[in-house]
Amino acid sequence: MQMRRLGRTGLEVSAIGCGGIPIFRASKSEAVKVIRHAMDKGINYFDTARGYLSGGSEERFGEAIKGRRHECYIASKSTTRTRDDMLKDIDASLKTLRMDMIDVYMCHHVISPEELGAVMKPGGAIEGLKEAQAAGKIRYIGVTGHRPEVLAKACKTGEIDALLVTFNFVNDGAATKLLPVAREMDVGVTVMKPIGGSLFQHPDLCLRWLLQYDISTICVGMWKESEVDQNVLVGENPAPLNGEESEWLEDEKRRWDRVYCRLCYTCNPCEEGVPVRDLMIADLNYRRFGLKMMMEQGFDKKIEKIESCIECDDCSVTCAYELPIRDLMLNVRKTYAPIVMTTNFGINRI
Repeated sequence: MQMRRLGRTGLEVSAIGCGGIPIFRASKSEAVKVIRHAMDKGINYFDTARGYLSGGSEERFGEAIKGRRHECYIASKSTTRTRDDMLKDIDASLKTLRMDMIDVYMCHHVISPEELGAVMKPGGAIEGLKEAQAAGKIRYIGVTGHRPEVLAKACKTGEIDALLVTFNFVNDGAATKLLPVAREMDVGVTVMKPIGGSLFQHPDLCLRWLLQYDISTICVGMWKESEVDQNVLVGENPAPLNGEESEWLEDEKRRWDRVYCRLCYTCNPCEEGVPVRDLMIADLNYRRFGLKMMMEQGFDKKIEKIESCIECDDCSVTCAYELPIRDLMLNVRKTYAPIVMTTNFGINRI
């Protein structure tokens, strides 16, 4: 496995890391086997969070690395925004992971300059992270988010050791907006959604495309041993893309450019109450969670809201990437409404 330096932390991490969301698809015992298999194959960076499966992801990683803590680095994170809440969540993570120190702990889902200011101010989450670091509960401090320009600002504060950012061959803004700043500040860059949340084809090409860049590790979501084996092969031999492969990715990028939500959270709300942000990632959530879990979270009610789009000929939602929001909403309705309306899952719709 190719090893890369995680910025100024000095940690040598595997080029292919393991992301902690999809692991819930496997039973707990199978999840533990998959994580241990990843370690056997040379993966040493594991990314989880308090919010993943309401702590269940941390629990599975904690069980899997028991007795093998010295073989891996663990990153976790919390969406809390205050010093006190961050300290509480760090203690909860330590208990769930069954360890005395977490290697990297991140302030999760910082999506705007205003949120960055909130977590950086006195009494904010970063203050809690620094206190936990001084107390020996965490080694390094990080921030995660989907907007590279916001994370670049985080780098410039000098308070951040590592980042987790969305980066793939379609959503490629980090290449110009973040990586140069991270390199200048010697901040380690870890990557999420390398395969578009499992939407893109040919994961091997997606990963090899990313490994061309000055990043530390790619946190690939995996829940099967076969997925581990396939991804490890890329980490062991990240060959440069040839002309035909590059051309295929360019064609795919042109295809996805008009339909793929970058999760930048800059769009304004729909005036008719259509939950556009949630519905834009319906396909991603369907692959990640399955219809049953989506229904338990009110997906059917969200689909009903799209009725407003049928008669609307002047969509009020503006997209930074100029995606055709109304057309995409109608396509979500066409794709899922027939299934949603005929599927029960024991949910009371009265």
